[in-house]
Amino acid sequence: SRMAGVSIPLSKKLKRQNAPVRPSEHSDVAASLVVQLVREGAASSGGGENDDDAAHQEQQRTVIPQLDVPSTTTPEQLNAILNQMLKTTEEPVPYAFQVLGRELNGPLHKALAEAGGSAASAERTIEIKYVPQATFRVRAVTRCTATLPGHKDSVLKVSFSPDGRALCSGGGDCVVRLWDLSTQTPAEALEGHRGWVQAVAWSPDAALVATAGMDCETRVWRVRGDGATVSSTARRRKKAAGITAVPTGAEGSPATAPANEGATPCTVLRGHKKSVTSVAWRPAHLQLPARQLATSSRDGSVRVWDLGAITSQRCRLTLTMHTHAVTCVLWGGQDHIYTASRDASIAVWDAKDGRCLARLTGHAHWVNFISVSTEYVLRTAAFDHTGKFEGNTHPSHLVEDSPDAAAAMEAARKRYDAALRATTCKVGSLAEAVGERLVSASDDFT
Repeated sequence: SRMAGVSIPLSKKLKRQNAPVRPSEHSDVAASLVVQLVREGAASSGGGENDDDAAHQEQQRTVIPQLDVPSTTTPEQLNAILNQMLKTTEEPVPYAFQVLGRELNGPLHKALAEAGGSAASAERTIEIKYVPQATFRVRAVTRCTATLPGHKDSVLKVSFSPDGRALCSGGGDCVVRLWDLSTQTPAEALEGHRGWVQAVAWSPDAALVATAGMDCETRVWRVRGDGATVSSTARRRKKAAGITAVPTGAEGSPATAPANEGATPCTVLRGHKKSVTSVAWRPAHLQLPARQLATSSRDGSVRVWDLGAITSQRCRLTLTMHTHAVTCVLWGGQDHIYTASRDASIAVWDAKDGRCLARLTGHAHWVNFISVSTEYVLRTAAFDHTGKFEGNTHPSHLVEDSPDAAAAMEAARKRYDAALRATTCKVGSLAEAVGERLVSASDDFT
């Protein structure tokens, strides 16, 4: 082809962009300059107290010799030269430069021209002072403290306990696993689910953990610190830090499930027609020990369960208003239940009688997740930042209406009230508390 060897000429704009920066034709600044890099603050001569500074300056002059650089040299290029001359072993240190008392923000010839062209020539050494800048090194969290193997399929859900001592995980292998975080080892494997485990929720007193998933069931396990187990299978498992899962019965005592319920007995809550998507416990400042929880399902319903009732009456309320699958349920600190659905709406329910207090619309697609501004204190309840529980009795042994339970509820109430006071909204020059804030995430990109 005749065009194969023909080069396409550059446009004038590209030629100007690719052209090297050169000093002005009318400038007296030479094209090549001799510079000396000196650290800011070093004395030029001395005696007495300035002897150390003079010695430091002389040392810098021996380390960094005079350099012959183009007058188009920029601060970035000086930075690279200085780090190379000083043999910086770690990350490059940023420096600021000064020429003739002026900060160097561009090419050398520009700064020298502003200071007076007669000040720079090829025969004169130009002193450039450099000052190291403060560096704030923020390293990414890339170090893995532990790898917890054990699941035989995808891990779908993980949740820390409110005291931060344990971790619960569930996945596609239909097994719920408890992990001791102090030793980063397995504590218990809970078997019984017949489908993927998609939801894991700890009670606010860290005494119970509820799991649910594709088998349309919710299972509640009690976590005790006394090392007790309830089945021969659990006895043979390795005990780590004394964390053991046992079932909760109608009155909080261990319950025995039929043989077909799995190797480890547990309390099973049935009623949903499709898979369970989310689990939420009633906050600790409203009830201790934990007894009530809410579950949402793809069947469009939300069920409120009372573990303290007899088996036939454990489902206390059934909330049905959504026309599509309910993706998330949340139990707020004002005793309201919030539900998000694929019908693009959010519902607010009264947890006492199941009345729908409000229906929030605005999203144009599925609502996938909701959260409240007080979620952290609702989850940790009476546990402080160190994992200490307010009270003399271990949370797994709290008795309803006891002084210890009342003290723990009061501690949780104080933490919740403090979180409410911290949630403020500024209107003009005034800042006033706005209470719990609800945030939602949707498939409509908002």
